[in-house]
Amino acid sequence: MKRYALLAVILAIAVLPAMAQNLDEQIASAQKDLANRLQTRDQQLKEWAGLKQKKDDIDFAWAAAQKQEGVLLKEVDDFKMRKDALSARYDALKPQLDSYNAAVTAHNDHQCTEKCSNGSCDGSCAWYNAEKQRLDSQKASLEAAYAPLDAQTEKMKTEFQQLQTNAGLIEQIKQNVYNDTQTWAANIKGFKARVDENEGQIDSLTKLIARLLELKTKYETCVRAIPPECDRPDVIGPDGKPILNTHCEQAKAQCSTLFDGNRVQ
Repeated sequence: MKRYALLAVILAIAVLPAMAQNLDEQIASAQKDLANRLQTRDQQLKEWAGLKQKKDDIDFAWAAAQKQEGVLLKEVDDFKMRKDALSARYDALKPQLDSYNAAVTAHNDHQCTEKCSNGSCDGSCAWYNAEKQRLDSQKASLEAAYAPLDAQTEKMKTEFQQLQTNAGLIEQIKQNVYNDTQTWAANIKGFKARVDENEGQIDSLTKLIARLLELKTKYETCVRAIPPECDRPDVIGPDGKPILNTHCEQAKAQCSTLFDGNRVQ
């Protein structure tokens, strides 16, 4: 019976190194996981730099669109002012044009044909011919007055088309900024969730490693406190019994208790 009790003590002491090895394995595993998580953090920092640059690009594009829109509005206002001024010049010429058109109509309504004989005409339509010359001169004068206005009108048509093109480009930039902002917001939301998850794991692993290292320190202190005679279970006391039964059982119990509930899940 004594032999079996002594054997139990020997086996209990022998189990402790296995417990220590298991503890080292847990620490090594947690440190490996932590290293992977820290590597993920470095990758996320690079990813954040890319996201930040994208946000800067979006802000730059928006600021540029706002600036160009301000320039466009001034150009549109200037265009309207010049268009109104041009319309006023057309309006100023309209009475002369109306008068000319009325005179031409009257002239055409009262045509005159001279009577001619033997190559000689009676000159009865001299007034009609003089009126035609006067109308032709008035027409030339009106055409000269309208020519620069018409040229400016054609130029402003081209200018108006360019303003429309510029407005379309600005609207496209603004739409692109909106789309990019929506995409960026979705990306940053997912990024934040992944960062929070990774940082939570880093915090948990850091605390776990600290607890395991503390446990290891306590274990090593406990092992050092085990009487060296426990390595010699053949030592017999004065009463003929192994003197280390009680001491070794207490040492085993004390050191083994440290591992209760400390298994990494």
